[in-house]
Amino acid sequence: MIKLKLFLKLILMIYLILSYQDYYSQSITWLGFISPGGAGSSAEGVSADGQFVVGSSSAPGNQYHAFLWSQRSGMTDLGTLGGHTSYGFDLSDNGNVVVGQSFVSLVSSVIRGFRWTASSGMQSLGTLGGGECSAFAVSADGSSIVGSAQTSNSSSPTHACIWHETLGLIDLGAPTNNSWSEGYCISSNNSIVAGIATFSSVFEHAAIWNQGWVDLGTLGGNDSYASGISEDGSVVVGSSRTSDGYIHAFRWTATTGLQDLGVLASGFSSQAFAVSADGNIIIGWAKNEFGQDRAVRWTISNGIEDLNVTYAGILGDAKLILAKDISPDGRYIVGTAYRNGKSEAYLLDTNPSVIVEQDNSVPDFFELYQNYPNPFNSCTKISWQSPVSRWQTIKLFDLLGREIETITDGYYEAGYHSISYTADSNLPSGVYYYKLSAGSFSDVKKMIIIK
Repeated sequence: MIKLKLFLKLILMIYLILSYQDYYSQSITWLGFISPGGAGSSAEGVSADGQFVVGSSSAPGNQYHAFLWSQRSGMTDLGTLGGHTSYGFDLSDNGNVVVGQSFVSLVSSVIRGFRWTASSGMQSLGTLGGGECSAFAVSADGSSIVGSAQTSNSSSPTHACIWHETLGLIDLGAPTNNSWSEGYCISSNNSIVAGIATFSSVFEHAAIWNQGWVDLGTLGGNDSYASGISEDGSVVVGSSRTSDGYIHAFRWTATTGLQDLGVLASGFSSQAFAVSADGNIIIGWAKNEFGQDRAVRWTISNGIEDLNVTYAGILGDAKLILAKDISPDGRYIVGTAYRNGKSEAYLLDTNPSVIVEQDNSVPDFFELYQNYPNPFNSCTKISWQSPVSRWQTIKLFDLLGREIETITDGYYEAGYHSISYTADSNLPSGVYYYKLSAGSFSDVKKMIIIK
């Protein structure tokens, strides 16, 4: 009997330890603002590896500009096409291509879709003969951009469109001569576009384009729209009005049709914005029982869940109010939170213990990056770049400059490097310093451990 009790206690301890480690394997990064102390920011898209985020932030002059945030460089203002304001909506899987829309001049309200790369900057996608164009999504490889544009046809003024670098802007048409359409997302093979279109009535319906338009219907109400699509195009997510007039998130497949994803307990509305590559994880927004905005996630096993409840331990006083995009593997989620009295973009990493793959490009100079998350409880990530191949060392020191331990000591090729560091359980909470040494180069950054 005593041995059995000891065995059960051991099992319980192991369970608690694993639960503790899993709990602290989550992290959230607050992305800040283009202008220090800015009025607000929102995140709209995340790269496949979580290294890049696109969105919009308050910029100088209290205008909003599209931004590209990276783990290495923080938030970069992408500017505009000549007007006061621009918005970033999506980026390619590797983060090299950003799309969105911008005002084209300071004296007009004309909007054009744009494509941004580090080498070419922000470029207009043109039009379909009308005055305006919007770009909402880019394919995984960055080669195709979908959106909508005004046409020269007054009876069917707006059509979904797809842009290719060699072919330019292509009109995807609409279901009938007098209807209209918009494209909001695209499958990874660039063949299926999802969005909205009008069919036999004036109300827009969620729709997919695959060499022609298909009506996905509604959940009983008049209107619906599609906002996310799986990698192969077999799963589409979005939102629809129900027969009682509320908006509910949906998941669509050709075999099941529109599936109502429901709402939070005692809530009444929800929306789906994006879906993982396999179509099994969906993120979005919902109202809770108090009428408060909440970022949500839906899975087959758990149904709809409030991310504020799931990740309460790492949020502090912040509230996640929107989840707008999810990485293909479901690991990274980005959106908007309410924090310190402002709306702020966030990057939620549901499993930061995975080591990031090494970048094969060669930088021009040494640089040690700030660890993230920081502060952290047990595990954090340290990244740096090296222009040459040589022996490189990272050591940890306390506030008095006493060496605590060697984090890494070895030969590294020229390029970008990232390692995961797990703090010793005996290290007390406090401020520490980590130092990169490589030949004559050295740099120091501060890290904070909280237990």
